[in-house]
Amino acid sequence: MSKESQKYHILLVEDSILANTAAKMLLQMLGVQVTAVFTGQQALDIYRNCDGILLDIGLPDISGLDVCQKIRAQEGAAHIPIIALTAHSDEKTMEDCLASGFDIFIVKPLTESVAKRAIKEYFRKQGNNNSKTHSKNGA
Repeated sequence: MSKESQKYHILLVEDSILANTAAKMLLQMLGVQVTAVFTGQQALDIYRNCDGILLDIGLPDISGLDVCQKIRAQEGAAHIPIIALTAHSDEKTMEDCLASGFDIFIVKPLTESVAKRAIKEYFRKQGNNNSKTHSKNGA
């Protein structure tokens, strides 16, 4: 997978320094170029430079749900794959994520197997936002 994924640039948005660092290292180990930020505003400022987004929904400044909605409202942003990262696995959180425009819902922590499967699904789905996927640590 790493040869294929090396051409992808993912924006990682996670406010926890530990989780941000761990996810960034994991994705880089899988051959993905990663830009990591800690706030929703940072994500809104630079998302256009990336092929897709891994977005924590519990950010301190703007909720990840709102960030996703703001990105989806922008012209030309419908094709950008956006994966929700959350510590919550309840049905309401899943529904809120998908209703906000996320393509995939992943319960943290992001593991190697989940990351590999998410990357495969993430890029396979570019240009096709009609198929929503839910994952509890299994993309």
